[in-house]
Amino acid sequence: LDHKLLVESNLFGPETQVLLEHFSHEGKVEGLGLIREHMQRDRILKLWKKAGMTSDDVGILADADETVSRDFLRAIQSCDFPQFDAETENCDTPKVAVASMVFEGSPECMTVTRKWMHPDIILGKCIEGIGDDSFKLTDDQRHRPFAWRKPKFTKKGNYSGWPKEKATYPLWNAADFRRDQGGFKFIFEDVSYLRFRMG
Repeated sequence: LDHKLLVESNLFGPETQVLLEHFSHEGKVEGLGLIREHMQRDRILKLWKKAGMTSDDVGILADADETVSRDFLRAIQSCDFPQFDAETENCDTPKVAVASMVFEGSPECMTVTRKWMHPDIILGKCIEGIGDDSFKLTDDQRHRPFAWRKPKFTKKGNYSGWPKEKATYPLWNAADFRRDQGGFKFIFEDVSYLRFRMG
């Protein structure tokens, strides 16, 4: 059913290549918490590369309940955002977060105190597997394979472990995408704007 709807139906247009992969890893893994989720998202980054993503493309990593609207996607595609300029972006804080109000079970049950800071958008130049591999962190520079970077390789840690002579900061893997701080946020704080953000 997924293949018929997403791949065979031309839902994204007749010229768009759609790659579909199911991820399941029930074996033992190194690490606790969200490590399987990070492994799953790592497969998404690999599929982006397989699909031909380049350094000046934009990647959006979202859960099913964080889907942005078509209007929002068209704005990302059509408007000039400095964070998505491959000529000038140095991957210091490249993540753009789309933040919105949170509802529980129904749009009629909005929360007043919580905001959700996803989905996340990053320029291909700054994504592990897409950007220049000479800026890729090793597993030793991360908490463990597939996990987020150690503090001295983050903006919060002032990139103290990163060589000062490198022109670009470390590439972001899928765990960094979700966890690390970004440089810009789209905030939708009024319910009337939700249609521009959520599909």
